[in-house]
Amino acid sequence: MGHKGDIHKLTVALPEGKCVIHHIDPETSKSIAALLDAFGIQYTGQSLPAATQTVLFELLKPKREHLSEKEREELYEEQGGKCENCASALDK
Repeated sequence: MGHKGDIHKLTVALPEGKCVIHHIDPETSKSIAALLDAFGIQYTGQSLPAATQTVLFELLKPKREHLSEKEREELYEEQGGKCENCASALDK
């Protein structure tokens, strides 16, 4: 338990807005950096909740398969020129 007079954060007013700097112990920052590194995300001083949200958004990001023009043509023919989900006609 710290003393009431201990400094926990530094707030600086900038023209762009307020900048708040919080103290974080080195062990915690190493753990957060390791979590982000496991997902290929760079650690930039985020708190654990912010880092967790970043990981969550990365996991929820849709993974789209990019098809070549030839693959698109084959798929178009395979599906009879219609959307696989709703059967609407597709523009070529």
